[in-house]
Amino acid sequence: MAEYAEGVQHGQTTFYANARPTCRMTYRDGLLNGPSVFFHESGTVAAVFQYCDGKREGEALFHSPQGRPMRRENYANDRLHGPVLGYYDDGTVSERAAFLDGLQDGVLRRFFPSGALMQHGVYRRGLLIEPLRTYSEDGKEIAVLHPPAG
Repeated sequence: MAEYAEGVQHGQTTFYANARPTCRMTYRDGLLNGPSVFFHESGTVAAVFQYCDGKREGEALFHSPQGRPMRRENYANDRLHGPVLGYYDDGTVSERAAFLDGLQDGVLRRFFPSGALMQHGVYRRGLLIEPLRTYSEDGKEIAVLHPPAG
C-alpha cells in the first residue's frame, strides 16, 4: 500500500507477504525520509533505519525475533559512521567497533557471552594497522593476524 501526492510517492508505504507486513517505509517527495521498519515473519520488528533525502542517516537498530536488541549502527550520508554495537540474546555486548565514512576506523573488540575478550584489533580507514589478536575464553592468545606490510 502506498501513498502518493501529485504522482510522487509521499507518506507511508507498507509491503506485505502472506497478508503480513514485511516493511513499512516513509517517503517525502519520492525519496525515503523518516523511519523504515522491517518485520520478522512473527510480526516483531527486525530493524529500524532512519532516512533523510533517500540516504540512511542516524541510528539503525536490529532486533531478534523475540524483540531483543541485537545490533546498533550509526549512519551519515548512507555510510556507516560512528559506533557499532552488537549484543547477545541476554543483552551482553558481543562487539564494539567504529566506522568513519563507511570504513572501519578505530578499535574493534569482540567478546564472548561471558564478557571475556575474544578479539582485539585497530583499524584506520578500513585497514588493519595493529595486529588483530584472537583469544580463548580463558584469555590465552590463540591467533594473530598482522597488518599488511607497507
